[in-house]
Amino acid sequence: MNDVMEERVSLYNQAKERKYLYQLNKSFSIGCMKNSLVLMFQKNVREEKIYQMIEDEIIGNLLPIKPDRSFERKKHSSTKFPVSKKAGF
Repeated sequence: MNDVMEERVSLYNQAKERKYLYQLNKSFSIGCMKNSLVLMFQKNVREEKIYQMIEDEIIGNLLPIKPDRSFERKKHSSTKFPVSKKAGF
């Protein structure tokens, strides 16, 4: 599935002159697969139809690759007393 999607994304990027290149939204793709898992196991549903439906959903939710967009994560604790530091009874 990943190979097919990369081909479709590259075709999507080449189809028009776009400001940014686009890539798959991986978390959304996993969510689509998770939601369609039940349909895949049903015997009366065609697999090709499900795959095409998933591909269309994923292609509809591509993300632009914006240059120079890397930021350090700020690590901070929101709890005054972390669970690992609490005294036992």
